[in-house]
Amino acid sequence: MQAFQELRLDHISRHFANHAALRELDLTIRAGEFISLLGPSGCGKSTALNCIAGLLSLTSGQIRLDNKRIDVLPPEQRGFGMVFQNYALFPHMSVRKNIAFGLEMRGVGRAEVAARVEKALKLVRLDNLGERLPGQLSGGQQQRVAIARAAVIEPPLVLMDEPLSNLDAKLRIEMRHEIRRLHNELGLTTIYVTHDQDEALSLSDRIVVMRDGVKRQEGTPEELYARPQTLDVALFMGFRNVLEVSAHPAGPGRVRAETAGLQMEGVGEAPVGPAVAAFRPDDVVLTDGDGLPAQVGQVEYCGRDWLADLRLPDGRVVLARSHLALNSGEAVRFTVPADRVRVFSGDAAAA
Repeated sequence: MQAFQELRLDHISRHFANHAALRELDLTIRAGEFISLLGPSGCGKSTALNCIAGLLSLTSGQIRLDNKRIDVLPPEQRGFGMVFQNYALFPHMSVRKNIAFGLEMRGVGRAEVAARVEKALKLVRLDNLGERLPGQLSGGQQQRVAIARAAVIEPPLVLMDEPLSNLDAKLRIEMRHEIRRLHNELGLTTIYVTHDQDEALSLSDRIVVMRDGVKRQEGTPEELYARPQTLDVALFMGFRNVLEVSAHPAGPGRVRAETAGLQMEGVGEAPVGPAVAAFRPDDVVLTDGDGLPAQVGQVEYCGRDWLADLRLPDGRVVLARSHLALNSGEAVRFTVPADRVRVFSGDAAAA
């Protein structure tokens, strides 16, 4: 593995005609980290990955590997491994030859190629399938071949662009575990692009949430999950309930949120005035006595629990997850723990 200390993106931007796909992105990736770029389609995450790979040139800014500027180098001189959404395997080559391809293009000796390919096959648990063609493999097995091909060249950095999006739900969960296992066992440094918050949370050391080509927030999975700084980040991290409220200070870092005669407390720095309170369905707690009144609307069975619409007196709907079966039309009361409610000022919510 080629040693390096850090990859640094300094104010990198990429424009297409009159559209800025990526704007002034600053990011430092340290050796051994697993970093996820997370966001909806069109947010700039794949553009950033392609700029790092050298598949797209920068409009402005620099990319440095340690102290060496690399954004002026062609992709083959950067030496990064890349795993694509569609696997990009050679259909006429066996698994073994697919994995060996990058090594052979680098002029590695035949004996070393054979040894490294066998090691890679064992790492991805395909050592008994080396002579098969990609078309004879399942989607998950093809993805393992793609990962092995990227890792076998011992790159300083592996770039993964939505690698699990073509797999079914069960395989995605299995391959998440495999990707993190290989990252750890091979001592990789990985930048991973995804629109799936569960993937980002389970895989990453740090997550970068992006929107409209801009980095909105960066932090550990725990920080992003518990303390989103803006409403758009909160929405992407599963805060599906958003209520317009009037905010009032309730102590350091605490806000009292009022709406249509209802009151709740939350965490935030919202000043007095219009604001929004956001919380997850999982954090809604049904109570026997005190709490906000609501009527149960549509109920969906989710296997281990139920997802229910709770209609407030003014007609607005709150989504709630419950381990108790609820009946449509039933009158209930609920609370949300104050430390699970994020309150954003009107300006912060719209930013």
